[in-house]
Amino acid sequence: MICADKNLRVEDIFKGLNLICKGVLFMKVLEHKLNNDKTVFFERNTHRSELLFFDIETTGFSAMNTVLYMIGCMYFKYGTWNVIQWFNDDDSSELDILEHFSEFASGFRTIISYNGEGFDIPYLEKKFELHGMENMFSGIKSIDVFKNIKPLKKVLGLPNMKLKTIEDYLGIGRGDIYSGGELINVYDRFLVTGDLQLMHLLVLHNLEDIKNMLYSTDIMLVKSFFEGEYDLTSAKQEGDEIVIHFSCSLPKILNIKKHDIILQAGLTEGTFRIPIFHGIKKVYFENYRDYYYLPIEDYAIHKSVAAYMDSRYRKRATKDTCYQKVNGDFVPAMKYPTDKLFGDTVDKPKKYMELSKMANNDFDVDLYVELIMKDFYNYSLQL
Repeated sequence: MICADKNLRVEDIFKGLNLICKGVLFMKVLEHKLNNDKTVFFERNTHRSELLFFDIETTGFSAMNTVLYMIGCMYFKYGTWNVIQWFNDDDSSELDILEHFSEFASGFRTIISYNGEGFDIPYLEKKFELHGMENMFSGIKSIDVFKNIKPLKKVLGLPNMKLKTIEDYLGIGRGDIYSGGELINVYDRFLVTGDLQLMHLLVLHNLEDIKNMLYSTDIMLVKSFFEGEYDLTSAKQEGDEIVIHFSCSLPKILNIKKHDIILQAGLTEGTFRIPIFHGIKKVYFENYRDYYYLPIEDYAIHKSVAAYMDSRYRKRATKDTCYQKVNGDFVPAMKYPTDKLFGDTVDKPKKYMELSKMANNDFDVDLYVELIMKDFYNYSLQL
């Protein structure tokens, strides 16, 4: 488990505190050096020094009638990740923290948030408008981690995609025990009392949201995995299974099953275990009106052939009886393009293909695995 600052003391939180006093400006600024040079997923497209993580704390959802009381940012400089927080400690410094954040963020190419495009950015844009400020987001690239990983909810079997849920899934610790909503009353009490213990709770929550966002970006490796970021290394039959091996890069072990196909992935390698079904499967014909069903033989034949048979031994085929049977070995088809598909019932007529299809030189294993991954990504259940 990645440890959080569960024993962080009030004096530790305030080691980096600066009180800026310029004219009527009273605003607390806290700076923390994390002594951490962790690589993040988004460095693939830009250097980490151009990335800015940010998170805001407010007294409600509507920018029109609530207060912005904190903005926290994390950035990479001098070989480590650093955090800076602007705190509206007097309920009058909202404009000041907006101005400082806007100026600070202008030095970065990409901002990273968690549900920022759903809340933080629209909220700040409205605040910029209310204070007559320029919208600094118009000239900077935004990456919303929540928006990117939302499709993983089903495939990972998670109850929701909140940041704390992702932290729990990845084993990221957290000392803060409060939600943003619960801290609204804490902020109100701080404004009345000036109690540094209360300020500690507010600062710690924002600090851990930002810091844990850094670790939580590892979940993007799972998304990339399901979108094709793996390398197939071998495929062979082992008993009653086709086993396909691959290499990968994941933050956590995956065990998923669907259509009796089992995906087992470690941090660097894994397998698909595809079952082989032995026995009788049916090929259903869509144009059932052109067929007759033979009850004794239990299969359908075309009417051009049935015309020569005694009518007592045939009946017009229906959707349920318009099939022929094949005894053989089959594997899940996974929508792989093939000229003949098999099923068990008319409701599932195209579920399997013959195992011999996979032995053909023109069989595309990469496409087959891609179709499995697409199906797992959209609908699978956690083992």
